[in-house]
Amino acid sequence: MTTRLRYLPLRCTDLDRAAAFYNDVLGLETTQRRPDEFIQLDVGGAELCVDLAHDEAATPAAILAVDDLAELIDRLADHGSTPDDGSLDKGWVQITDPDGNHLVFEAASRPADPSTNPTG
Repeated sequence: MTTRLRYLPLRCTDLDRAAAFYNDVLGLETTQRRPDEFIQLDVGGAELCVDLAHDEAATPAAILAVDDLAELIDRLADHGSTPDDGSLDKGWVQITDPDGNHLVFEAASRPADPSTNPTG
């Protein structure tokens, strides 16, 4: 089973300031922008999504792509674990690591689109 980073969300308090930093300082290209919501940037084939924080308490999840989602679900079951959310039919599952970090695994064939992001 091959796993790769697909999408990493971060939070910011000022979207314009964040865009200037990531575009001008780091030289990343904006691939999508929704005013007052997020900017999405290309990071060598993975997406960095900088969301405008709206007093959310939830921690954003790292999103990883796997080439065989069914194998991952079986592997979780072999270790006595089940996904917190999602399913093979949905094309993604969410788990929580021992420290409470949320990880979303998507089928590699699923488009990376923050508007359909299982983490909101």
